[in-house]
Amino acid sequence: MRLVCLGDSICAGYGLAPGAGWVALLAGRLAVDFPDLAVANAGVSGEIAQEGLARLSRALGSGAPDLLYVQFGLNDAAMGIAVPDYLRVMREITRRSLQSGARAVLVGNNHPVCVHEGWDLPGVDLYRRNVRALNEGLRQEFSPLPAPVFFADVERLCESLGEGRELAAILQYDGVHLSEEGNRAYARLLYPLFLERLRALRQAAPEGGDRAVL
Repeated sequence: MRLVCLGDSICAGYGLAPGAGWVALLAGRLAVDFPDLAVANAGVSGEIAQEGLARLSRALGSGAPDLLYVQFGLNDAAMGIAVPDYLRVMREITRRSLQSGARAVLVGNNHPVCVHEGWDLPGVDLYRRNVRALNEGLRQEFSPLPAPVFFADVERLCESLGEGRELAAILQYDGVHLSEEGNRAYARLLYPLFLERLRALRQAAPEGGDRAVL
């Protein structure tokens, strides 16, 4: 089986040593249940969703993945990209991925940003509002969709860690990128969602190992 994680610096593991990002940590957890699982990290720091769409074919690789995880939005929010335009691109990423042979797509929104009171700088409140608006847009757009498209509510998963110091601890000094603790939290919180999806895909595959059509 094959998993591809497509996104920006949050997938790429910005500011961390190799292997400390949540994608690598999640791959280690999943290897226990799926020793044959190949995980590709297609995260590129600084990208918006449109740039991810432009390199989608290259990110998917020569063989379509069983599961594609997609997470963009923090840079879109910083650039003030309108919610409808952002959602249109995210829908197109999903559509083209399935058209290219991906068996399932898991779309994630983003964690809260600049949550500590020390990050109350000019423009920060607008950025927080933009991130929340994109998160809510994804929630409304993708939550009700049937298989093979699924939604990971990363924002609410991270909020479950608690407010104040607990939530701030998952972020680096800039209030946006994940700290080492944040990457560990991501891997821990997302693991059940990935496990569920991959188990369903494995069960749907025919005995010969050929790809099932969902």
